[in-house]
Amino acid sequence: MLGSLYEEAALRGGMLKSSAESRLQELPDVSEYWIRHESMDDSLSTAAADGGSGFKEFSGLILTAINTAVLSDSDEVVEGSFLDILGWQAGIRERVRNLTAICEFKNSIIAMDELQPDLLIMDGSLIGTILRPVRYDGVLGDDVKGWIRRNCLREVAASMDGVYVHSRSMEDTIRDALRSERPVVYLEGIERMVSIWKLLKKTRDMVAVSERSTMSDIFGDMSDLSVFNTLTAGPGHSVPVHRELSGLKGKFPVLDAFFSGLEFTVFYARLEENGRVLKFEVPRRLGTGEIGEYLEGLRASSAEGYPHILRRVKEDVRITATEMDIIAGMVLEGLI
Repeated sequence: MLGSLYEEAALRGGMLKSSAESRLQELPDVSEYWIRHESMDDSLSTAAADGGSGFKEFSGLILTAINTAVLSDSDEVVEGSFLDILGWQAGIRERVRNLTAICEFKNSIIAMDELQPDLLIMDGSLIGTILRPVRYDGVLGDDVKGWIRRNCLREVAASMDGVYVHSRSMEDTIRDALRSERPVVYLEGIERMVSIWKLLKKTRDMVAVSERSTMSDIFGDMSDLSVFNTLTAGPGHSVPVHRELSGLKGKFPVLDAFFSGLEFTVFYARLEENGRVLKFEVPRRLGTGEIGEYLEGLRASSAEGYPHILRRVKEDVRITATEMDIIAGMVLEGLI
């Protein structure tokens, strides 16, 4: 079935390769933006956080399970879990993703008190999570959003319930008053923002790690991560890029002054010889020296070029389909 594609590759391969080589040659000297890093000091204590989720549909309802954990480099663990039944609606995966983020951030707040690591490592893009739109923010009227702010926001912001989505406890009240599920989902999005705010008030000593990125702040229209991955060798890191969230988004739906004032340091780094380049985001301004200190702590706990405890916690929180079936059987016995 791929015969014609193979013929096209044979016919145009040389031309396309030449075009790619030409574009790479036009790039600035990558050495201007890359700093070798050879030393290693494990004086920084680290912990890694992640959350996993699963859901199962039954009779038009959705059983949702969320598992979160923070694992320290001394093998201490702070775990949290959340179970609930949601009404079915379009975009259920995005809704569960949002609930998982709430639980992950709340568990991280608890873990920072209990484990007190020097550096908290998180999976994915923290900038992306903050900028992710609050669902239905552009759909609900100001009267509905105003009602939620007056009647729900203070209680959500003040809640100290551990790993729990406080918005869920207000579902019946909201549905009775507003006759819709959408305001509930909107409040869940607001709670995600509040949870991030609480964690960032607790600590800015955290780093979010991504294996993929399309950011092109350094090399124009080419992915910075791809360029560094291709044209550098050995352990090291890029020059820092400082990004202010006020330039990336309009007004935030809640805590606008706080989030608009946030500045992130983004850099790319290879932790080990022959490892792949990763993207790192830190929610404060870092200089080159501080980046080096972070990398020393990350390198000390890395394996195959990736933070080992982050890989472990990602595996630990994952909920497989089989495990979700077991949970559903325990919770919904006699209903499914």
